[in-house]
Amino acid sequence: MELPSYFDGDKPILTDSLVAYLDALGTQQRAQNLDNESLAADLEIIREFRHILDRQDLKVRSQQFAAFTDNVVLAAPVDGFSVARQLRFMITSVAHYQLGTTLSGQPIRGGISRGFFFANDELVTGPALIKSVLMEEHAATNPRVLLDAGCYESIIPDGTRDNRTTGNGVQWADALLVDGDGLLFVNYLLANDRVTVPAEVDSRLTRHRELIDDWLTEFRSQPAILDKYIWMADYHNYVQREFFPDHSIFVTDIPRSNHQARVFSRVTKFPLDHAPTELMESG
Repeated sequence: MELPSYFDGDKPILTDSLVAYLDALGTQQRAQNLDNESLAADLEIIREFRHILDRQDLKVRSQQFAAFTDNVVLAAPVDGFSVARQLRFMITSVAHYQLGTTLSGQPIRGGISRGFFFANDELVTGPALIKSVLMEEHAATNPRVLLDAGCYESIIPDGTRDNRTTGNGVQWADALLVDGDGLLFVNYLLANDRVTVPAEVDSRLTRHRELIDDWLTEFRSQPAILDKYIWMADYHNYVQREFFPDHSIFVTDIPRSNHQARVFSRVTKFPLDHAPTELMESG
């Protein structure tokens, strides 16, 4: 079986790809204060999730990654058969990674885009990477990983290549959420396959809440940073309420000041009633 490639023989080529760019919050400060212990912890996170991030053996899962400082680039050349399936696998990979880093005390944000890209062991580059970087820097703002318009349109089948998602948002209902600004983002709290095990749910939500409580306290006097963790608290409470109604592990002490609680919504069908194309392209 011929796997998708960034080469035509020996010639490097820009290839239609799905590209995720992920960045840990506070990268500059972390890098400046890096010591051997935190370096080892960072490497352990990469090693733990490498089997999910770096899959080049299966066609629909042919994705590879590169890591530098606290940033990760994850890419998969589009194979032309089922872009939606490839995207779903990438979203699952990103969700697992985001959940793992967040519960390790290192929240991330980022963007996933579709466009031309090139990668080998020496270089990662291309317009899709730039778009994902700009989404992370200018649109994500909070600890969320956004999807661009190209990804959104890839979910909507064109009737000739992949009709598995026609009028059906069920397979995306847990993987994605719509934020109050209309942008699609990865619902990382539902990443783990064992979310139906009560003890696992309690453990995950409790750890997530404890970290948010700590960050809300730590950054209470820094409004610009605090707002990111208020967003995270609202996200946590929404997932708790919508997906785990039998549990009661809410973030309660949220220093809102003039902030209203964020409004999220579930994906119930595609296309969405209000396509987020314009907002996503602005990122």
